[in-house]
Amino acid sequence: MNITVIPQFLQLLDRPCLMLGDNHEAVNKGEALIKAGAKLMVIADNHQLWPEELSKKITWIPGPFSPEQLDGIWLVVSAIEDRSINSELFNACQKRQIFLNVVDKPEYCSFIWPAVVKKPPFTIAISTGGRGPVLAGWLRRKLENELPDNLEEMADWFVEWRKKITPIIPNLQERGKFWRTMFSSGLLDIFLSGDSQKADKIINRALKQQKKC
Repeated sequence: MNITVIPQFLQLLDRPCLMLGDNHEAVNKGEALIKAGAKLMVIADNHQLWPEELSKKITWIPGPFSPEQLDGIWLVVSAIEDRSINSELFNACQKRQIFLNVVDKPEYCSFIWPAVVKKPPFTIAISTGGRGPVLAGWLRRKLENELPDNLEEMADWFVEWRKKITPIIPNLQERGKFWRTMFSSGLLDIFLSGDSQKADKIINRALKQQKKC
């Protein structure tokens, strides 16, 4: 099933989220929600898979699932296999306009949980629109192996240059054009290769040309 989705990044700080399940998928996704600052509530028969430091941050709800447990919830993830429960959960979430992800069951999903590449400060989300999460996982591993390790250093360097250049080129459109020209010239590749001094010289030379214009 191919689902047309709009990629977005959610801000879930202090927002109640509900998780159903007691398997590794539930733990991994629950940990991600907790790290995002969500107030996580979990319906699970078995708590043993959950690490103690995570378990302390969870509000445990006794099962079985009932629609009333969705009151005040922003987002729901189900890692259970029971089709009848997932169907009931889907209908209840649709009625309440709550976003739902059921692991590996795109027919019940109103949002896709992507494969995520984290190379600070970059976060890259990958989805096949429900066609094959395992393919998204393959691409995630490929990108993790191929992306440079000094991206955070590059971002810090860029931020400093951005602070310097903003007052020199105050117009937003002109400034964007300046940076696009710099990037297309291979500026970032030069920095990532380890030659930050050459990258600085390229920017300084471009700024001199900018002032002449």
